[in-house]
Amino acid sequence: MKHKITVQFSILLSTLFAFLTFGNAFAVRPAISFSSTNIDIGVNKSERIDVDTTDFNGDISVYSSDNSVASARLLNCDSPSSCTVRNKSSIIIVQGVSSGSAIVTVSFTGYISSQGVRINETQNINITIQNNDPALSSLQVSPGSINFDKNTYEYTVTLEHDVETIEVSATAANSTTTISGIGKYSLRDYLNTITVTTTAETGANTSYVIKVKRKDSTGRTAASTKEGGGNSKKSNDNKLADILIPGYDIKLEDGVTDYEITVKPDTETLMMRAIPNNTKAKVEIQGNDSIDFGENIVKIIVIAENGETKEYTVKVTRPSSSEGALVTKNSSEGNPGVLGATANGKGFNILPIILTVAGVFIAAGAVTAAIFLKKKEIKHKQFNVMRVNNSFRPGSVR
Repeated sequence: MKHKITVQFSILLSTLFAFLTFGNAFAVRPAISFSSTNIDIGVNKSERIDVDTTDFNGDISVYSSDNSVASARLLNCDSPSSCTVRNKSSIIIVQGVSSGSAIVTVSFTGYISSQGVRINETQNINITIQNNDPALSSLQVSPGSINFDKNTYEYTVTLEHDVETIEVSATAANSTTTISGIGKYSLRDYLNTITVTTTAETGANTSYVIKVKRKDSTGRTAASTKEGGGNSKKSNDNKLADILIPGYDIKLEDGVTDYEITVKPDTETLMMRAIPNNTKAKVEIQGNDSIDFGENIVKIIVIAENGETKEYTVKVTRPSSSEGALVTKNSSEGNPGVLGATANGKGFNILPIILTVAGVFIAAGAVTAAIFLKKKEIKHKQFNVMRVNNSFRPGSVR
């Protein structure tokens, strides 16, 4: 009787286990996935989120928890907040409004087309809007003074020879903007160039250049007559003294006019200052106001006082967005932005199949054990009957 109860209990557990694992396997369905569920963008910047709904047939709706921080809308739909999808991809555009955090909720009501499974689910996208204003609200020098304007990036200060140091101070328009280049500087005679660099949370940056001219003991602001005087011959100096790009270091080499840098993926414009070797030379910069993905060529044209020109080029490489890294991560870890995502990142979970197979083997083993014990019990009863018929009793001594 004890063996019989044990076998029946084993069969019951195995059947239940197999039912649950089979049910889990059949519940596997294609996933609805997002290209990203965590977005960091700047104020007045937008971000595109691709939604894989090629196996979905139904309604999608989207809304932001705080429209004063971030707004969200569906692209190519009759309504920006809702859309009916029939097995095609969807696009959500998130727009940064002000610094802060918000949650964009996306709701799905409809069917998974390939299996006819009805769903009514939501997915959240975490949005962080960062400051992308690198401007200064004030810039001062002591001793001396400048007429500051946040849209003016170069200033000139002339000091007497007895002034040996100058202190630069600045305040950012946004408290999260970092400032470098402020502090106290020792001065040499003639030209001193001080660069104040600002960087916003998003990485947007700019620089303010202060040219400090310290007179020598004779009262001159230059060592030669090139800055004005009796020499009427115009200079042919069309070389650069420095290329200033906040966050990047370009070291000029004599005779070299081609340089290259790699910028951050979110860099759309490049703040650049080119300082000529001769103060009477003019500089023109072309191509730094629109940085696309891939390779970009920024030209710096130096025009000497006598009209002779020299061209410098900076090859700027802007790598693609993090989608490639996201795909790699998803292929090995599963997509964290997937409704019902699985370990292989493709909406198909192999674990239920393994559990199902294991359940089948356990059930089969339990049934086999039950049959074996049943046969053994029958043989035991037959043997006892034979012993009774031969006048033997269980437990008797021959």
